[in-house]
Amino acid sequence: MLYTDLKKKYFIHKLVIFAVLVFVCILSITIGIAKIDAVDTVRILASKIPVIGKNVNVDNIPSSAKAIILNIRAPRIVMAVFVGMGLSLSGAVYQGMFKNQMADPYVLGISSGAAFFASIAIVFFSGLRIGVLGSVYIFAFIGSVLTTILVYMISRTGGRLPAATLLLTGVAFHFLMSAGINFLLMFNREMADRVVLWNMGSFSNSSWTSVAITVPVVVVCSIIIIFNAKNLNILSVDEPTAKSLGVDVERNKTMMLVVTALIVAVCVSSCGVVGFVGLVIPHITRILYRPDHRVLLPFSALFGSLFLVLCDLVARNLLNWLRGFSSEMPVGAITSAFGAPFFIWLLIKKKRNV
Repeated sequence: MLYTDLKKKYFIHKLVIFAVLVFVCILSITIGIAKIDAVDTVRILASKIPVIGKNVNVDNIPSSAKAIILNIRAPRIVMAVFVGMGLSLSGAVYQGMFKNQMADPYVLGISSGAAFFASIAIVFFSGLRIGVLGSVYIFAFIGSVLTTILVYMISRTGGRLPAATLLLTGVAFHFLMSAGINFLLMFNREMADRVVLWNMGSFSNSSWTSVAITVPVVVVCSIIIIFNAKNLNILSVDEPTAKSLGVDVERNKTMMLVVTALIVAVCVSSCGVVGFVGLVIPHITRILYRPDHRVLLPFSALFGSLFLVLCDLVARNLLNWLRGFSSEMPVGAITSAFGAPFFIWLLIKKKRNV
């Protein structure tokens, strides 16, 4: 099939996936413990669209329903969309740059590094702010950058990045940072519940303020990543080839590390640690389509958003569906329930191919 035909085919696929994503978002905003009619949900959301909003009458809809939709469910769904997109793209970048399909921010300990530093901010510097950024965002960025650099430097052996070394280093950092978080809890018992729940991953505290901080960073960083898809294709082969083709390897690697560290930082700061999204989604996308990053990255972004919105829908409602409870599960538990078996399958598959 010609590349132009493939582009047309992929464009149609993207439109279909995007349409499914919009449908699932509306479905997720509608479904919850508080029963709200789907038509009312659409009307409430439509009333906030600049052009058509003035023609939509929502006066007969209870104010409680409007508050639930606009102030509770909508921001968390928007957050899930962009966190899913950001983590999936970060995972695709790590897998391409490190030439390892089992690399992702969670497995490599980068999310845990961001979480540890963010926990320091919660326990000791909760009131610190620099401009609009709270201490959690600042410390999470520092933690994600430092962990990325350390994992990369320790794992690199003789100009190569062995898979076993990379995974072991990532696991070691994950447990080290987790131990550090447990140690921090001893200093501030009052913050213990907040830190523990936050590290399990949840969109329950999402607000339009956190959306306003997270979304621009994820969007800008995602655009940078997608525009560098060709360079990622070259970097995923080997460094000598990349250099011979005129690619500044170190500059591109540094840029990608900073950009992905920013994404991981804002995602972890906003919703805590949500594992395995960056592992599962790029790999599935690679199976469905092709390893070419020009194709892989946009589809990973769409599938990542769709996956995390669905996981959040399950996390919010599973206990209510099964037992009638009004509480919700951490979204990180749902993503791990999918991701951990998938990771084991990858290890078994890799072992068989040796």
